[in-house]
Amino acid sequence: MEKGWRDDLSEKALQYLKSPDSVKADLITTDKQSFKKTDPKPLWYRVFTMVSNLLEQKKEEVLPPILYGCNGMITKGEAEDVLSIACLYTFQ
Repeated sequence: MEKGWRDDLSEKALQYLKSPDSVKADLITTDKQSFKKTDPKPLWYRVFTMVSNLLEQKKEEVLPPILYGCNGMITKGEAEDVLSIACLYTFQ
């Protein structure tokens, strides 16, 4: 039985962010966060925090054995950027 991170689900998570109706999974979690361009927090910290929060919110549903993948994208704005994250889960 497989478990853990899957690159194909990560790719589908990015596809989901671009076109939500085109992707199916057992569970999909998403989050968006706006931040000022002058905010000094590194991108890796933002991504880690957002994914950790998504996992915490669904911790009862994402118990092993499970396959998962997450991805994100940034939408650039004039004063602020928006970071969007999606995680897809397949239960076994």
